[in-house]
Amino acid sequence: MQEESGRHGQPRLYSRPFGIEREGSVRCVLRLVACLGVHAVQEAGGAVQLGLELLHSAKCSKKFDFFLRLLDRTGGDRHLVKSFSSSELAVPRYWFSRPALGVVSFAVLVSEQRMLREGLLSMDTLSVEVGLQ
Repeated sequence: MQEESGRHGQPRLYSRPFGIEREGSVRCVLRLVACLGVHAVQEAGGAVQLGLELLHSAKCSKKFDFFLRLLDRTGGDRHLVKSFSSSELAVPRYWFSRPALGVVSFAVLVSEQRMLREGLLSMDTLSVEVGLQ
């Protein structure tokens, strides 16, 4: 991840945008954001913040619960999961309805070494599952 970031000359990496559908309509369009080189006491050698950037949202009056899951690629079942609710508006980091689209809401703080050790990052591939609950 550090090498890829250096190639692009910026400390953030973005996934392709993707949509989440429920009940026959697209509820939101997001993309995964990785912010590299973050100082964290619990992660030696710097950490990576993984979050979601909301690009489009529909029906914001309804409550959404969504999750971000880093999948264990070793065949085990040690997925790293973080879930949030759109009703947590007192802490405006998790979910933003109109007109605050495009604000990054960070969800997971983890070192690249830990991701490698725990099988969450393999061959420069990070398997992520995002969805509405």
